[in-house]
Amino acid sequence: MRPASGAPPQDWVAYYDQRLAAYPGDLAALKSRAYQQAQLNDTPATIQAYRQVLAQSPDDMGAKRELARHLARDRQYDESIRLYQGVLAASPDDTDSLEYLSRVQGWAGQDRESLAGYQKLIASNPSATAYPMEAARLQLRLQDYAGARQALNAVIAAEPQNRDAHVQLARLDMMQGNRMGALQHYEEALKQDPKDSTALLGKAQISFYQGDMAQAHAVASEVVAADPNSFDAVLLLASIEHAQHHKKKSLELLDRAATLSPDNSEVAAMRRRIREESAVSLRTSASYAREIGPPSRFDPTRALP
Repeated sequence: MRPASGAPPQDWVAYYDQRLAAYPGDLAALKSRAYQQAQLNDTPATIQAYRQVLAQSPDDMGAKRELARHLARDRQYDESIRLYQGVLAASPDDTDSLEYLSRVQGWAGQDRESLAGYQKLIASNPSATAYPMEAARLQLRLQDYAGARQALNAVIAAEPQNRDAHVQLARLDMMQGNRMGALQHYEEALKQDPKDSTALLGKAQISFYQGDMAQAHAVASEVVAADPNSFDAVLLLASIEHAQHHKKKSLELLDRAATLSPDNSEVAAMRRRIREESAVSLRTSASYAREIGPPSRFDPTRALP
């Protein structure tokens, strides 16, 4: 019996299974079962269901798009890419499929191919800011810093308060040694949200590099208090404590950082540096003691008047 309207997806899957047992070639039932499988978030079953649709109807573009999308969710990127490319060969103006293809290529590490897709999307949708943002992220990965800056500046020209663009430009400025430029972009992000942890952490890093340890410590402490599980914030605060020769506090923070990111090379390197510094300090103290001899006992009765 057909389920009532609003019945849960598993009831519909069972219904279509029964219908297909009686009518194996019912294409509408195959499509509907695939859709209901997707509502259950059962990716392997959904993939299998859309494969059955395409076995019955090989040119079904909708089924190809859905199969490609779910294959990507299952990290089967190569087949997903091939399916999207096939859809675009038949429908070159399919913007949604080009966007999905570009996204999947990025996930698959095909950065240049992904960037080419986003650049096509930018050309056909010049007012959309999401595409230049994605292009900029790819250009940063490809170390095309001039291209990334151009894309991000275009976003800010269209949306002066675009927080993500300001943060990306701040990171680019930091990478290129322009700390004051980075600070301006972080300040713009903080105008929108004074508690933006990424922008606050960026400000703390700039203060740290400029030697303003008090300001760096205050801002980094604020970020750690708001988000104790932020590895970057905890590690920065450990660096600030270390720079102020607070070795015990630094080591305590490194212990916290190690629980957040086990086997992290930066944590190990800083621990090693602190141990080496402590060993040098101990050796220096021992050498000094040997040179001047043991400390004398103070006898107050023999002190000079």
